[in-house]
Amino acid sequence: LADTTMPRLLADIRGLLQNLPDRRKAPRVPYDGPLFLYPVDEDGAVFPTVSARGVDISPTGLCCQPDGRLHSRYVYVEFPRIPK
Repeated sequence: LADTTMPRLLADIRGLLQNLPDRRKAPRVPYDGPLFLYPVDEDGAVFPTVSARGVDISPTGLCCQPDGRLHSRYVYVEFPRIPK
């Protein structure tokens, strides 16, 4: 019984949790490139760099997967593939 009931139950729960429309202000485009994240605290102190992998990007937001834990609320992002 669990083999048939559990997948259906999980699909129902997933549908309930993802019931909001996409609230992004601008369309995002895929960006599968490396990133460097520089965590910054409220006083401007910079913590050690965390590397990350981009997922998508837009003029109003960025989604990435960091390789480590970020210990601040703010980050400065460097795109190493884009020349300075």
